Amino acid sequence: MKKEILVVAQCPPPFHGSNVMASTMLSALDRKDYQVIFVNKSFAKSIETIGKPSLRKILRIPVLTIELLIASLFRRPVICIYFIACGKSAFLIDTFLLFFLRISRIPYILRFGGKGFYELQNEGFLWHLLVSITLSNATGGIVLGQAMKKDVNMFIPDERLVYMANAISNHFFSPPQQDNHYIQVLYLSNLIPSKGPFNVIKAANIIIKKQSNVRFIIAGADFSQDFSKQMRAYIERKSLKQFVTMPGAVYGEEKEKLFAKSDIFVFPTWYKHETFGLVNIEAMSWGLPVISSNAGAIPEIIQEGVNGFIVNPKSPEQIAERILALINNKDLRIKMGKESRRLFESKYTLEVYDQNLIRTLKFFMDKIKSD
Repeated sequence: MKKEILVVAQCPPPFHGSNVMASTMLSALDRKDYQVIFVNKSFAKSIETIGKPSLRKILRIPVLTIELLIASLFRRPVICIYFIACGKSAFLIDTFLLFFLRISRIPYILRFGGKGFYELQNEGFLWHLLVSITLSNATGGIVLGQAMKKDVNMFIPDERLVYMANAISNHFFSPPQQDNHYIQVLYLSNLIPSKGPFNVIKAANIIIKKQSNVRFIIAGADFSQDFSKQMRAYIERKSLKQFVTMPGAVYGEEKEKLFAKSDIFVFPTWYKHETFGLVNIEAMSWGLPVISSNAGAIPEIIQEGVNGFIVNPKSPEQIAERILALINNKDLRIKMGKESRRLFESKYTLEVYDQNLIRTLKFFMDKIKSD
């Protein structure tokens, strides 16, 4: 008889790391012949509505509660994997829903897709209490990097935490044979200010004064119309339109073409909840050197001087310096790109993810039996 596993998460839309990985986990469980009970805790349908209250979101809470209770009381899954958020309003909803898992006596694993729990529990006595109850009562947690353990160690010790990296599909790949007359630099993520797209544009302004054989693509969904207008106004004001293109959100084949035609990937994020940077391993899968930041577990993925560079994300000058180093040294660019692809194949494919997921589930199920 198949073991039933309850997964509480949000699948796309909107498209961001945690949502995409929820879909990936559901597919992996299905491939491994588990019986999955899925409760979709979807609230926001677009990047622009994340974190903003609405009547629809309020009405979703009782509906989700009923769905969770039905799944818990009538299906009796052996374990629940719960994708927990650390934004205040989302965490309060998660705390409320996890209370019903506890009274239903369903053991749960918290999958931490964002960081900020250490800061949250310092917000005052009530927040400390809520974080303590919610995290301490978990069977354990899944973290996306070794560096992420310290964010929750106050309530979940290392022996109840499992590191399990994100993953993406391993598409057909051959080393790029670029026929462009210029180097293409790609930024691809939601256009959130703290993800660094504006600083990539400012770096472009520095670079084109020294190198004209370079083009920049700043792709991603708008987070704020005002912010996107500011970037476009800057491009206009600095006469960068020939060098910088903003195509908006790209998906599927259009996104693959952007990666395939690019030479360098840049993702200088300082987003406060950043843990992994799924887009970095996408770039690695295409054999690109990656310039990113020390946010979350990114330095565990982008190894300084090996498959890319770690920069100060708030310094356009440093970003420009590292991009220029790769533009001016083709051998280094190719070497780092090959290392990116090698690291991707060894750590971040769906085949590796499936193995890690089975190992993780066995670890926690054994722990439940022994407790």
